[in-house]
Amino acid sequence: MTTTINGNDYEFVLNAKACVELEKKLGTNPVNTLVRFAEKNEVPSFVTLFQIIQASLPKTVKAEDVYDDLLADGKGFSDLMDLVVEIFKDAGLIPDEAEVDEEKN
Repeated sequence: MTTTINGNDYEFVLNAKACVELEKKLGTNPVNTLVRFAEKNEVPSFVTLFQIIQASLPKTVKAEDVYDDLLADGKGFSDLMDLVVEIFKDAGLIPDEAEVDEEKN
C-alpha cells in the first residue's frame, strides 16, 4: 500500500515475516490492538502504533517520521489509527468493509 503524506510517498507492506516479528514485540497478535480498542475502548499507545507502522516500512524509514508528516499535513492521532487499520486491511489481517458488505449479500 502506497500513500502520500505531506508530499512524501510511503510504502507500507506488512508481510508474514513482519507479522510474526511484530507479534513477538507486542506479546500478542497485532489485531488484538484494534479489538481492544473496538470492544473496550482501550486506546493503543504511541509505542504500539509506531511498532505496527515500523513493521510495515522499509528499515530506512522511521515510523516517527510518518507521524511527523501526518502532523505537518494537519492530521493527528486518529489519522494514525486509520493508517494502522488500512495497513491491516492491505495485509489481509482484517476485512475491508466492501468485502464484508459483499459477503452479507
